[in-house]
Amino acid sequence: MTDLDGKRRLVTPLQSIVLIDVRLESAEGDLIPDIVAVSCPPEKLEKLRSMDVDVLEIDVSG
Repeated sequence: MTDLDGKRRLVTPLQSIVLIDVRLESAEGDLIPDIVAVSCPPEKLEKLRSMDVDVLEIDVSG
């Protein structure tokens, strides 16, 4: 598909993601994202943070 900027984007098959927590407008440091959705246990999130591993952020503001 082509996005609004004219860039080609890969379309992947439909997938379901099980979320274990969803928070609206909750502060995350000095930012207040509209939605924070968690799909893995808190222990795994803490391990990812301690390893300085990048995680996926989905920005649907556009």
